[in-house]
Amino acid sequence: ALDNMKRIVCFFFALSFVLGAYSQEDTPIPSINSPYSMYGYGKMTDLSFARGRAMGGVGYGFREGTEINISNPASYSAVDSMTFIFDAGMSFQNTNLNDGVNKANAKNAAFDYVAVQFRLCKRLGLTAGYVPYSNVGYNFSSNAYVDPGDLEGDYSTNKYTGNGNLQQVLLGLGANPFGGFSLGANISYLYGQINRTVMSTLSDASAYVFSKHKTLSIRDYRFDAGIQYAFDFADSKHQFVIGAVYSLGHTMNSDSYLQDLKTSSNTVVSVRSDTLKGACDFPQIFGGGVNYCFDDKLVFAFDYTLEQWSKCKYVGEDNLFFDRSKYAFGAEYTPNKRGKNFFGRVKYRVGAYYYTPYLNIDNGKSAREFGISAGAAFPMFGNRSLAHVSFQYSKVNSSNANMLDESYFKLSVGLTFNERWFAKIKVR
Repeated sequence: ALDNMKRIVCFFFALSFVLGAYSQEDTPIPSINSPYSMYGYGKMTDLSFARGRAMGGVGYGFREGTEINISNPASYSAVDSMTFIFDAGMSFQNTNLNDGVNKANAKNAAFDYVAVQFRLCKRLGLTAGYVPYSNVGYNFSSNAYVDPGDLEGDYSTNKYTGNGNLQQVLLGLGANPFGGFSLGANISYLYGQINRTVMSTLSDASAYVFSKHKTLSIRDYRFDAGIQYAFDFADSKHQFVIGAVYSLGHTMNSDSYLQDLKTSSNTVVSVRSDTLKGACDFPQIFGGGVNYCFDDKLVFAFDYTLEQWSKCKYVGEDNLFFDRSKYAFGAEYTPNKRGKNFFGRVKYRVGAYYYTPYLNIDNGKSAREFGISAGAAFPMFGNRSLAHVSFQYSKVNSSNANMLDESYFKLSVGLTFNERWFAKIKVR
């Protein structure tokens, strides 16, 4: 096990070096560059781990004892009694932005997740981990002509900047009380800070500069519950798992600091500030999915998620959110898990997803997102540990809103270290 841990450390040191080279101009490395993150909580992250990412983000019906699945905590009870699982992943993203006239490109890298899982006792598994919840990152400007009768100058320039994220540390339990029925729950600590600034300047250098600063700080909990029912038939060649999840909606413990500044020649002429507490909500989330496996080789999965954002308030803004739906489909094929041929033991994966928006950007209009993915999991140290690689192409279509088109290509890499640390060695 010690040699394996050394390999893990070397693997992630190498990835960290690549991350630094990939975005050497930014310190710290930004995880996103998207104008869509200037609204609400920013761009939501994919909470699935390596397997789900390669399969369109599915996970409610996944139930295996060799990979961690935080999408449904009921799956934790499937972990083997002899096994300790360590799971971690990183991603590299290339984004292209287009407003029909101008184009821009951005490259980013991010540490996506880390988690451990093991069995506490018979039929009871525990998982602890870290995963980002949302990201904010943008920096762009826009020009507008100004009526000289209202303000001095021919035009104004608005510069928009934002950064920050929300993250969560979770602890979860999954139990299998009887038969194919399992249930579980995650309790998470949700925390982070989001900063946004709008600075308006006029072409007349002697005119005032106006700026608005908004800082949102959150420290609160998140509670998720899940259930699964697994059954098989026809000599156990056909296996089904039906899963469902629920996230509790509530008003979050948050502080929102708002500040308006009027400056001239770097001197503050006037300032107005305000602080709001408990000014934002976390939505109720419902999800369901089904997972079908044939002969321990071929897997098909489908998930549906509904996030009730329309009922949430955000820092005094009304009608900022829509209810958000996600449809996801994935498939996996393993030619021969126990064969001698290496490529026969590789897990080949594909997937697709479609999001309706949660942000109300332009008077009831917004942008929808869809994507496709593919990847593979390569066995290491025998058959139990895996190295994951996946590719994802996504498109944010703003044809019905006054926004940019955004497309991005993401490379995700991960490692599932899965060894029998708790096996008893017999001495003869």
